[in-house]
Amino acid sequence: MAKYDGQDIIDEYINDHYADAYDENLEYYVDKAMDIANEIFAELANDAQEEADYLLEEIKNLGEVSKKVLILFKKLPLEKIKIDNTDSGI
Repeated sequence: MAKYDGQDIIDEYINDHYADAYDENLEYYVDKAMDIANEIFAELANDAQEEADYLLEEIKNLGEVSKKVLILFKKLPLEKIKIDNTDSGI
């Protein structure tokens, strides 16, 4: 959607129908071109909405998994966890 340019679609349609899109017919072809550009934009917006909904669902799922992992960590007995930070690693 970020790269969508309705004016390019309109210009291309008018150029493709230049032989008929003159004088009194021009308004009809401009309206037709705008309808096509709007339909394309609506399809792009719909696809983007579906993708955004999917990503939001995945984020919710990740949040649920994170909560479960945190609960498991909290259940670990602290006395059995040994951390040795005396080794400098050198």
